Amino acid sequence: LWSVASMRRSDATDRFFAAMADSYVLPRARDFGPQDISNSLWAFATARVPHDRLFQVLADRAAEVAPGCAPQVLVNAIWACTKMTVSAPALLEVVEAEALHGRAPGRWPPQALSTLAWCSAEAGQCPAALLSGRVAPELRRRGDAFNDLDLATLADVLGRFVEWPVDFESQRKSLLEEIAHHAQRRGLKATRGTLIRIGHVVGDA
Repeated sequence: LWSVASMRRSDATDRFFAAMADSYVLPRARDFGPQDISNSLWAFATARVPHDRLFQVLADRAAEVAPGCAPQVLVNAIWACTKMTVSAPALLEVVEAEALHGRAPGRWPPQALSTLAWCSAEAGQCPAALLSGRVAPELRRRGDAFNDLDLATLADVLGRFVEWPVDFESQRKSLLEEIAHHAQRRGLKATRGTLIRIGHVVGDA
């Protein structure tokens, strides 16, 4: 599945994915480990092949096995569900809990944190706890590790909601200022464009 996902979509590839889902993945879903689940969901989402039953079954299975898993494995799974507009609230809750309280929070790369924040926002949930508890400290500690796409994604998330929790509003503004600082200092075009789009004033590049 993983190797076929990047091929140009066609009726043949759609039939292949459907056959794999029905004859192999779904009958054996209980045997799938975290990497198997993540790879399968990522492949279907990358190939843009819808299969609601597969996504729901694997999302539920992913929520069961998520504790202690590698961050990118978890984020790839919830990203795939989000990309295909499959509701997976249990998985999202577990992945956010791992990011905030898991055994190895320091192992979460910037891309995983920004993607998780985006998934939460796409699901209509306010990611204030994630942004405050994990993103803000990491941005202060290793801001240059966040690339242009990571910061543009975070800026997009921070500009989405009309009403944030009152106790988060000042930190939201601080995060936007920190992101704007990186955009200006490092010449990050995507981040700068996103900041302008959401109405946040940035200095000259």
